[in-house]
Amino acid sequence: MTVYYSYEAERKLHIPWMNIIGDAVAGTLEYMKFKKEAEVSVSVVDADEIKRLNKEFRNINKVTDVLSFPIGDKNPETGEIVLGDIVLCADKIIAQAEEFGHTRKRELAFLTCHSMLHLLGYDHMEDEERIEMEKLQKNILDKIGYKR
Repeated sequence: MTVYYSYEAERKLHIPWMNIIGDAVAGTLEYMKFKKEAEVSVSVVDADEIKRLNKEFRNINKVTDVLSFPIGDKNPETGEIVLGDIVLCADKIIAQAEEFGHTRKRELAFLTCHSMLHLLGYDHMEDEERIEMEKLQKNILDKIGYKR
């Protein structure tokens, strides 16, 4: 498994963000029994950048907490499956951790896990899908030690 990390936000999370992202990526792949070697790119950006990306790629002109860009192609150089790109918003991680009454570590792990499930083909447009994703997220986060 290869994770490419990028921190482009001005606000700092003041937590070991790369370790947490790595835990969530690996934990999700293990829990979902993803047997192939995988590659994921994860960027942490500020509110202005995620709003710009949300507008450009989803035509939604507002700040969001995370964006997922599935790819699913094989990297010809490494043979790994390029699952895609995850873009996380530092401002939202900080605000939502406070709003939901848990740590920034837990919020970062949750959003990474949520996005990994999107990269693996899960969605939450219908109630059934939402319920399934919520159950998977809870089980994965509990297993890797990021309980609420």
